[in-house]
Amino acid sequence: MAMPGEHATSRLEDGAEPVKLQGRETEHEAPDAVTISTRKASSRLHCEICEKILATLLLDPNNDPHQRTEIGLYTHVLDESICRIHPWLFQSVFGDQLKEGDTIHSFQMIPSTVAVVFRGFVREKRKWIAASGIILMKSLLLSPRSFLGCSTDPRWIDSDLFRQWKQACEQKCSAPCQSAYQASTPSMSHRPTLLIDTFLSCLIRVDVDLPYVALSYVWGNILFFKTPVVRLLGERFLWVDALCIVQDDEVSKHNDILNMGSIYTLASATIIAAQGTNAHCGLVGLRGSKPRTIPQDTFELEDGYVVTQKRADRSRQLQTQSTWSQRGWTFQEDVFSRRKITFSNETVSWSCACSEFEEDIEEDCQSQRPRLSAAELYSRGYPDLEMFSTYVCSYSDRHLSFQEDALAAFSGFQSALSQTFHGGFLCGLPIMFFDIALCWQPMVTSTRRTLPRKSYLTELGIPSWSWASLQGVIDAESWSSRCDYLLRDGSRSAKDDVLVFLTVNWHVSQGLQSGWVPLSGAKTMDTVRSQNATFESELPVGWSRHACGPSEANYSFQFRPGWDHRYLSKDEVPIPYYYRHESCPNVKFWYPILLGSSKDNRAPPPRGSILKCRTRRAKLSLRGKISHTQIPLLSIRDQQGNWAGALQLPNHSFPAWQRAENEQGSVEEVCELVEISRGITSSDGNPGRNSIWELYHDEGPKEGTIHEFFNVLWAEWENGIAYRKACGRVEKLMWKSQDLEWIDLVLG
Repeated sequence: MAMPGEHATSRLEDGAEPVKLQGRETEHEAPDAVTISTRKASSRLHCEICEKILATLLLDPNNDPHQRTEIGLYTHVLDESICRIHPWLFQSVFGDQLKEGDTIHSFQMIPSTVAVVFRGFVREKRKWIAASGIILMKSLLLSPRSFLGCSTDPRWIDSDLFRQWKQACEQKCSAPCQSAYQASTPSMSHRPTLLIDTFLSCLIRVDVDLPYVALSYVWGNILFFKTPVVRLLGERFLWVDALCIVQDDEVSKHNDILNMGSIYTLASATIIAAQGTNAHCGLVGLRGSKPRTIPQDTFELEDGYVVTQKRADRSRQLQTQSTWSQRGWTFQEDVFSRRKITFSNETVSWSCACSEFEEDIEEDCQSQRPRLSAAELYSRGYPDLEMFSTYVCSYSDRHLSFQEDALAAFSGFQSALSQTFHGGFLCGLPIMFFDIALCWQPMVTSTRRTLPRKSYLTELGIPSWSWASLQGVIDAESWSSRCDYLLRDGSRSAKDDVLVFLTVNWHVSQGLQSGWVPLSGAKTMDTVRSQNATFESELPVGWSRHACGPSEANYSFQFRPGWDHRYLSKDEVPIPYYYRHESCPNVKFWYPILLGSSKDNRAPPPRGSILKCRTRRAKLSLRGKISHTQIPLLSIRDQQGNWAGALQLPNHSFPAWQRAENEQGSVEEVCELVEISRGITSSDGNPGRNSIWELYHDEGPKEGTIHEFFNVLWAEWENGIAYRKACGRVEKLMWKSQDLEWIDLVLG
């Protein structure tokens, strides 16, 4: 059988002609007739595959949301079938992925509340290839359903959609959209001082709260992005960074960049141009820009039921690969926008705090499900290090034209979170968790951002101790598994907790000739934990103590604050209490922590990129990769070859090590390690229960024991300043047995 798409005309319904579509009339253009070749396939032949597809479409996905329907082997579904319908359907939803059809072994359908999604299994690689979903077209045959497709113009976007979607949001979900983004704190109340008046086509200076629409796009060489969407939304004013941030006023520019989250949060909507590589691309499919070319394929199955591809699924897949989604500056624009109108893959969609609208879905059948966003993080009232780590992971792999912008493009995000993270942030690290945050680890592929070494010694530089010094995904578990203060419920599948304790006092400076400012956040957090070691201690204002019931005991962690020298399982010593705070009564804590408040008159966080502390240094050796994990984890050994711990190399450093090991058979490198904190965890022999990978190494800690260790940095020195190369852990007794040297560490 020929692959779908090789003989297009032979599969079209007999006598079918290209569909002639009437263009929409606007005030600027007269009606025009356009001819678009749209595939329309139907057949009166009975087909078991088509019957199975239709039966799945007619299922109620709410009855069994995890149901999987096997369609069959590739040869049976495509090569041996004489049906004229479903081969076209598979070509439509899989696209170019079917060109490698010989690698796809079988097909499967997954019904959901949104659509029926197809996927193909590649047996050689043991992975699934996801395709876009299909939906039923609106028909008199159908009773009201959650999702029904509708016809769309293949060249032009319906310009009435924008105001319809906005009105639907205001009528149905205005309260959730507003409450999720309440600008009740100083950090989220900054409004732009310049706006574009789209009626007068000029910049205006504003000193009152005018409603405005923001634009998010990939910055190109032009300075103005003209779009009629603002007026189609019933709005007048537009905010575009290229014009509304004064580029030659450093004070004003810095203030706007720092408050970028607030600017996008307070916008009534954000237009996202995600389909272009730069600002020249315009909004394809919108009248006044280039027409789009996306014919809508329809497929008639049994009994007159018609289905079509759900284009938004494919658009989202392509959007994740778009230049816009991979750029650093668009990260905070995306997460802070409360209403998003996204142009991607020649389609448009709406997303807000409670709804999603798509142009190929009937208006009355749109999604009413919440969208997670940064608003949830900064409106929680307490610091969630685990969720913060997921946002860092999402951002850290993005690209920047100027690598030195890595922290600036993230500054608006951390500025908004400063209300809940006591003490604020320093170079992307939360100060109240500074001892934990310094132990970040890279994940998968990473490269070091190339910066002049002198920039490490400036306020705007990216220090080696910050995760922003690398481009690549950060391992979220290197932070999330240390959230020992939260009582986790069943919705959070966290691994065993690792307790981290402060052993050094950090100071920060903006330059070697500047003064040093102490970082008290981490020390205070450590102190708070120690102060609540006994359950009879007096509680801070706003906190209450509650007796643990059976449900809380199920999620109790193995260590209690202050008892770092003992292992306490819930079977041995019951944990009698958990805690709540009046500002977030639904959250359970294992002990009181510091909570930020918008009413606090706190000093701004210290600034600088150079750290200093009094700590201990030792020389050990790196020799041999720990084989049970795919990450580049090397064994740390003492001078006698005894196993001492493990150190994770950044991926960009590991290939050279591996080449040398392959050539020489064995590689040993002496490294200088400096102590930054102390940790403790347990070893239960289950690799899925702990993020400390060396626990499962043959030479590592034995199962059922307590693993106490020191967190260390592998440092290289230049002109008396140390720079981080990697981070690892050394077993506690082994570290203390070394010839330790006390030093004044300056970390750049």
